[in-house]
Amino acid sequence: MTALGGLIVVAAAWLTGRALLPGRASLERSAWEEACLAFIAGSSALVVAAMALCWTGLAFSGGLAWSLLAAGALAGLARIRRDRAAAAAPLAPAPGGRAAQLLIGALAAGSVLGALVFPMNEFDALLHFGLKGKALYSGASVDGQAFTGVLGDFGRLMTHPNYPLGIPFLEAFAAHAGGGWSERWVQLPLAFWSACIPGLVALGLRPFGGRAAIAGALVAACTPMLVVRDLFADWPFNLVDAGMGADIMLGGRGDLALAATTAAACALLLRARRSGSWCAAALAGLCLAGGVMMKNEGVAVLAVLAIAQGITLLLPPRPAAGALDRARSLRWRWASGSCSRRLGCSTARPCRPSTRTTPST
Repeated sequence: MTALGGLIVVAAAWLTGRALLPGRASLERSAWEEACLAFIAGSSALVVAAMALCWTGLAFSGGLAWSLLAAGALAGLARIRRDRAAAAAPLAPAPGGRAAQLLIGALAAGSVLGALVFPMNEFDALLHFGLKGKALYSGASVDGQAFTGVLGDFGRLMTHPNYPLGIPFLEAFAAHAGGGWSERWVQLPLAFWSACIPGLVALGLRPFGGRAAIAGALVAACTPMLVVRDLFADWPFNLVDAGMGADIMLGGRGDLALAATTAAACALLLRARRSGSWCAAALAGLCLAGGVMMKNEGVAVLAVLAIAQGITLLLPPRPAAGALDRARSLRWRWASGSCSRRLGCSTARPCRPSTRTTPST
């Protein structure tokens, strides 16, 4: 297997998500934010669809994998063509200046390369997710002993049989698309979680202004936990050890996948709350379903967000623009009062610079 299979899955996931995104008029976004959201939404859609079909008794064969990839890619291409023909709303400019964008781009490229520099080597990646991916690639049934059994005739079959199959499905997609299993290249669809999270944060914070969006994106991009654990305690030995002992977060693990799907869901829920877009809310639900497929903790995240969303439905919406206008109004009143006290101006009319000459001493 070569990297081509993984690249095919990445492209198909992006096109699948592109087909599902709300219109740009109802969800303003930049090309960067759109690409990040499309990949996460498309990856969620692929794994949810694969799980639903396999629960009907189908084996995850090469034909099924290629059918899902082709269907998502064709839907995405049709959506792009339709948007161009209908003269869809243009993309918004990306927040932040050139320096901030270059920094985020460099960190994103580094995270992708860092995920692929080593083959799968950690316990979770190999014996939890990778083993399930190999079983799916070989055609094992999702309700068979290979996934549900803990002990078999020749010993332990599966560690944590209750782990979800989102990451194993993405690995099996890449193996089928590439014509074989590779411990390195099946990770290619898993290499973009850290790269996408800053764009998703910027998407959610866009209603609060460009400065808030780029500040949140920079904080997300510069968070060491998105790359390595205990960075300042063990550096640089954890990189030398190639991630043994669960130090490296990149690669075939579930933590970053859950973080990315949660970031996408939160951004979409926040934007749907502000705009009233049902399409954005439905897509947030799909991303949450994708998070449930990535790791067990996705169920807890889903429950917490459902409770939080239920609480917010009881509160009146407060548009970001209105809140900023009120803040500016209060700041102007404070500044006007301070100016009036210093210069003796009347608070009933705007304070203007005095034209009186200062008497000479």
